[in-house]
Amino acid sequence: MSRDQKRAMAILEASEQRFRQLFEATPQISVQGYDRDRRVIYWNPASEQLYGYSSTEALGQKLEDLIIPPEMREEEVYAVENWVIDGAAIPAGELTLMDQRGNPVEVFSSHIMLTNSAGESEFYCVDIEIGAVKRTEATLQNLIRGTATTTDQDFFPALVSHIAEALGVTYAIVTERSATSSRPLPCGHRGRYKPTLLTSPPPPPVGNP
Repeated sequence: MSRDQKRAMAILEASEQRFRQLFEATPQISVQGYDRDRRVIYWNPASEQLYGYSSTEALGQKLEDLIIPPEMREEEVYAVENWVIDGAAIPAGELTLMDQRGNPVEVFSSHIMLTNSAGESEFYCVDIEIGAVKRTEATLQNLIRGTATTTDQDFFPALVSHIAEALGVTYAIVTERSATSSRPLPCGHRGRYKPTLLTSPPPPPVGNP
């Protein structure tokens, strides 16, 4: 091997190491690496948290046996094989995968193919969990639908009722603030109203002009 080849290999190996270190330190991004036979070669800590398998449990296993729902496995195998043979990359998009217990996991998933220092293809699945975002969107839609037809004095009780439902509590307060006072608006608690109170604004934090 020539000096230039050795140098190129050393640069590539260093790049691989930086790549892995980067994803070891990203707790919100789950990364799973696998070979052309779909056997897991990399499983970062965020994947452990999201899917429930430790790195030790996942390494060497086929990806579809871990996080791909049964009804999607045949399609996943075909997609990877097609990528290897024809170079047709798997498109990014929203997927519902599954964790170790079989619970659904909603993610936005992107896919990367790299060539390692041995000249072999490696595939990486980069997942961002979006279940919480989608639940928030659903909550906001319910809030909008629940108050869309209410007007005047019925609006705020309906608003607070739906906010309390979204938060999983039985009592909530909506406060109207001005420069000189804050005023809790009438709000329902199991169908009853609470009185409106006038309060002075809290003092400014120490150190503020």
